[in-house]
Amino acid sequence: MESQDNQKLHDLLESNRNKRKIIYKKREEIKLLEKEIQSNRQIISKLCKHEWVKDPPMINERTTYTCKICHQDKNSYFYNY
Repeated sequence: MESQDNQKLHDLLESNRNKRKIIYKKREEIKLLEKEIQSNRQIISKLCKHEWVKDPPMINERTTYTCKICHQDKNSYFYNY
């Protein structure tokens, strides 16, 4: 009985280790994809012939604009570079 418990414990520990490795790899993939998206957004921002449209008003918020072509916020260049 104790041998079975030890084996089960070992199997569960190994399973958790493998799952953590998978999680780590997926997080790295996500980071890479986010960098690629950021790079694409910068290029899009430079290439787009922006046509700014006023966003619907929000109570107690300043007026914002979004490009109707690339859907980028008018002030997003502050955060993209």
